[in-house]
Amino acid sequence: MTRFYLVAGALLLLVGCTHKSTTSTGAGDTKTLAQTQDMRCVDDFSVLKTMKDTTFNNYRSQFDALNDSHQIYQLTAPKLDKDQKELFSMALDSKLVVLCARVKYSSFTHVNGIVKHIDAL
Repeated sequence: MTRFYLVAGALLLLVGCTHKSTTSTGAGDTKTLAQTQDMRCVDDFSVLKTMKDTTFNNYRSQFDALNDSHQIYQLTAPKLDKDQKELFSMALDSKLVVLCARVKYSSFTHVNGIVKHIDAL
C-alpha cells in the first residue's frame, strides 16, 4: 500500500516539473524494483503533461478516481476482515499497474510520433 501512496502522491503533486529518477546498481542500493517502476510511471506521466498530450487529462482523472478509491479503502479497512482487505488492496494495486502501463504506452507513442516527424524533415 505504501507503493500506492508513493505513486498517487507523486502524480498528484506533479505541477510541470519533471523528475529524473536515478538508481544505483551497487550492493548498498536501497531502492526496490517497485519504487523504480513507480518513479518511471511518474516520469512517463510528466512526459505527457510536458508535451501537452491530450491523454494527460484523461489519465489524471483516472489517477484521481483511484486515489479516491484508496481513501475509501483507508476509511473502511478497520471494518473489513482479512480477506476483504486483501481483495480491496489487490484491486487497487492491479489497477495502478494497468494505469501505469497505459501511461507508459501513451508516453512512448507520443515521443515516437515526434521522432517520426523529425525524421521526415
